[in-house]
Amino acid sequence: MKIRILLVFCTIVCGLAQLYRPVLENPPVTGEINAPENVKAILKRACYDCHSNQTDLRWFDKLQPAYALVSSHVRDGRAGLNFSNWDSLAKGNQKAKLFESINQVISGAMPLKSYTLVHRSAKLSHEDVQVLKNYVSTFITPNKPGDTAKINALNRQYTSYSSLMPSVKNLPKTLNGITFMPDYKNWVPISTTQRFDNGTMRVILGNDVAIKAIKQGKTNPWPDGTVLAKVAWDQMEDEREKIETGEFKQVEFMIKDREKYKDTKGWGWARFKTPEFLAYGKTVSFTTECVNCHRPVGDNDYVFTVPVKNISALSKGRDGTQLKLFSSFIDKKQQTMSSVYLDGNKKRIITWKQKDDLYWYGAKVPGELISVKQVKSDNFTSRGSVMP
Repeated sequence: MKIRILLVFCTIVCGLAQLYRPVLENPPVTGEINAPENVKAILKRACYDCHSNQTDLRWFDKLQPAYALVSSHVRDGRAGLNFSNWDSLAKGNQKAKLFESINQVISGAMPLKSYTLVHRSAKLSHEDVQVLKNYVSTFITPNKPGDTAKINALNRQYTSYSSLMPSVKNLPKTLNGITFMPDYKNWVPISTTQRFDNGTMRVILGNDVAIKAIKQGKTNPWPDGTVLAKVAWDQMEDEREKIETGEFKQVEFMIKDREKYKDTKGWGWARFKTPEFLAYGKTVSFTTECVNCHRPVGDNDYVFTVPVKNISALSKGRDGTQLKLFSSFIDKKQQTMSSVYLDGNKKRIITWKQKDDLYWYGAKVPGELISVKQVKSDNFTSRGSVMP
């Protein structure tokens, strides 16, 4: 008798639950992504239900409580990436979204496992992933050796270098309350990256807390107080296929405080663009974009960067003091990347063989250490990287 009453009660509750129907409509398609048919077929099968205005709910998707969860996923998915209004994005943003998406796929973060569990056709095969990788690779624009536009842009920054530094009394601040940290350029570089997807070179630096954590092997999770700075420049290639840092583009910060930033995976996120250090983000919710991008490396405390082995020791002077980063360059022919440090009247050049970035398709990072050399400053003609 009690079991029968319980079953009746559950049936009534489930029936009443069906009355709660969050609104989920399919708005008009205003500018769908234009991709090859084989690519489009994969996107429609694995992505469109949550990332387009052409959501096709199955009967089991419409039952509560599944329907409420599905509706939430679709709203969030469309907000982050919508293939139905693709033409509303600038070309550069389209490319960035494609590379972010393929990296989400490669890492297994997308499609969601909870989705593919009941939508078996959305599972991507190795062949599907390769098709998508080949497609996004067509958006990589090769460097133009001796690009006068890039040279002129860098020269303009050098001319105004002394005026780039913001006043200590008027440091810019992001909408989530993070103030620009001008001392980042004196921190210790922990890795470098060459990004083919957006044509940038990057150096990642860490504050004292970060360097201590690296030495102790305690970077997953990183301790509170860690601050990582990622500096990005245009790639500037010459006729010898040497790539140097060009125009300064931006600096990004990740600040670890598990309690303060508990709503954004324990990290405070900030980005300052151009030498004027314009704070990125039109609303405070810009941090959602940051978290979503870093979601594939959630098992690595949401950090893409793997610190280069012994980088702190390699970049110290004879007296034990930390040398200051001067510049970074890439030898395209030799497939090596180098960091250059100021060392008195000399320059110290640390060179690694490049390898594919395990965490980002479309990037290369330092691999095997090749050499550590000292050269006289007079024999090193390259200008330093702009780090305002």
